[in-house]
Amino acid sequence: MEHPASKCIVLFASLTLSASSAFAVDTGHSQQTFPEPRPLYNRSELSPSVGLMAGYSAQSGEDFSNNASFLIDVGFQPYVPFSLSAQYQRITGDVRVAPGLKSDFNTNNYLLKAAYNFGGEIPVIRNSYFGAKAGATQYSGNAVSSTHFAFGPTLGFDIPVDTSGHFTLGAEGSYLAVLGTPSPDQLGILGAAKYWF
Repeated sequence: MEHPASKCIVLFASLTLSASSAFAVDTGHSQQTFPEPRPLYNRSELSPSVGLMAGYSAQSGEDFSNNASFLIDVGFQPYVPFSLSAQYQRITGDVRVAPGLKSDFNTNNYLLKAAYNFGGEIPVIRNSYFGAKAGATQYSGNAVSSTHFAFGPTLGFDIPVDTSGHFTLGAEGSYLAVLGTPSPDQLGILGAAKYWF
């Protein structure tokens, strides 16, 4: 039987490729897609933001449920084109402890995210980023209470939806490898709404 995490990966990849294909326009400025690293020229390039994400998280292992989750993201850009964010993610679910018997299994992720932000003139791509996350995963519930180290890659985009560029809508996909036992790995696909100061 196909694992739910595999379905999530295929779905996120399909959505990303479809969006890129639908909006991609070759303007001759593809070399700007990868901005050259440099210090900030002015304070506006610091790009502080706060965002709320919500969506679906799959946990590896047949005994663990796959549930909705939400995430709070606070970030800024200390050096073009790199950004840093602090994230808190909450996933509520359960784990099968015996045939026909389940117990609460809740997850709190406390993460730092570092990302490289694309640029250029190609829609969607210019608003995309890729990077990595690392931090602590805390499990709690009737059957377990433990804290583990977690890390993994992330990919996403934030597209402005107003003329001022203060509001964006997008999505973020990430995979977290969690060390220790019990420690199911996590695959998340979340929609994102952010405000940029």
